[in-house]
Amino acid sequence: LPVAVVETAYPWTLGFLDDTHNVVGLPEQLLPSVAATPAGQAAFVRAVRQAVEAVPGGLGVCYWAPEDVTAPGRGSAWENLALFDGDGRMLPAAEALGAPLATAASRGPDADEPRIRVSPNPTPGPTTLHVGALGCARVAAVDMLGRTVWQAETCGPSVAVPPLAPGAYSLVAEGAGVRATARLTVVR
Repeated sequence: LPVAVVETAYPWTLGFLDDTHNVVGLPEQLLPSVAATPAGQAAFVRAVRQAVEAVPGGLGVCYWAPEDVTAPGRGSAWENLALFDGDGRMLPAAEALGAPLATAASRGPDADEPRIRVSPNPTPGPTTLHVGALGCARVAAVDMLGRTVWQAETCGPSVAVPPLAPGAYSLVAEGAGVRATARLTVVR
């Protein structure tokens, strides 16, 4: 059976960045061996990811509301659990989910296999999938349940990906006998 952990999170601080009460804000809400620090949050994410990947059929981890930060005129009860700090910088836990989100790309066993990348990423709207040297390719967005939610064909160096529902996706490009993937996070 497929296994995925969804709606998980861990604080990078117990501090408040606004006047909204945080969902997790007390020391007794923490795991005894995991501090509420950027490094602790990343360690928690790595441990959950490794546990899921060790299970046959393990699909991965979906972090709950990674973008839910405080903004002018909008408080957040989740800002200390988000994957961005108070200045909007991505925290190490985002990279612990997999490849770095800003340059997410994976390669097959052949070190010369082309990479693909997504920008902007994370994004609240449309994004661009750069297929580079793949040439003509079939491209698709696959959600965490393995459903293809968008697909297209391209012979250019990039293709526009339309707005998708908030969530985590794998973007897949196949061309000239090569398959490459990149992760995409769509935020609200």
